Amino acid sequence: MISPDMADQNFEELINKYNFVPNRALGQNFLISRRAVLNIADELELTPSDVVLEIGAGTGQLTRELANRARLVIAVELDRRLEPLLTSYLRDMHSVDLIWADVLSVDLRDLLESKGLQPDTIKIAANLPYYATTDIMLKLFADLPTAKKMILMVQKEAVGRITAKPGSKQYGPLSVLTSLYGEIRTFMKLSPQHFWPRPDIDSSLLSLTARRDLIGADVGLGTEFVDFLIYAFQHRRKQFLGRLRKEGKFDQFLLLEDAMSCFVLDNNLNSDFRIENLLPEQLLELYKRAVAAESYLSS
Repeated sequence: MISPDMADQNFEELINKYNFVPNRALGQNFLISRRAVLNIADELELTPSDVVLEIGAGTGQLTRELANRARLVIAVELDRRLEPLLTSYLRDMHSVDLIWADVLSVDLRDLLESKGLQPDTIKIAANLPYYATTDIMLKLFADLPTAKKMILMVQKEAVGRITAKPGSKQYGPLSVLTSLYGEIRTFMKLSPQHFWPRPDIDSSLLSLTARRDLIGADVGLGTEFVDFLIYAFQHRRKQFLGRLRKEGKFDQFLLLEDAMSCFVLDNNLNSDFRIENLLPEQLLELYKRAVAAESYLSS
């Protein structure tokens, strides 16, 4: 079933013992590459004082390695069928806190604060199913925009959306937030043989390191900024000011039109600018101008 050079013996015994069958509807392709596990842990640059939030504990291969290096691993896993397997596999790991929930339904900031942790001290490791990559990443940026570092495993096709540049077809809220969060690089590419069961596509490991001069320094950012970006990109090719006028936003928020006019002048833009052509830093400034004008732009 699983190549012996890819997974440890205890893991395969547990898979057989509990007759666990992956659920493809949940995008369950579990990482079984020991080299990839070690590379992820190395890239996180963990110390004995670090706390890691792991999204998708899966079968615990990565969880176990992280727990060996960090003070605490908070692992959020959706599939409760994995509970007996994970409980057995991690039984000697006292630094793992398993949370059985859909990460999209969890207030991650509240979760950390309930454990006496500050979001800006957290490092994140996540194996993201393709169908939920965008939603989970947007949630991470909304709930934990000050996290120190993120290591994300994504399918190859998602990298283009995550790293898209202004003016391109894939440019949107996800690439804007990624750029503002920090520096991103691909540090490992994984073929299907590194997973069980094998997916039909290659994957990439992305390393995101926070930039404290932007997102991390803005306490007011989070869910509201994500909502603004989703609203702004709904009609990405339309003239943004014309859209605001047509939707009655200038009548609803009396200070908004002047704020937008100042934004255009200060950024040397034409009044017919389109959202898809703005730099991430300009979109951040646009949001701040709207907030300062006591307006809330959201879908």
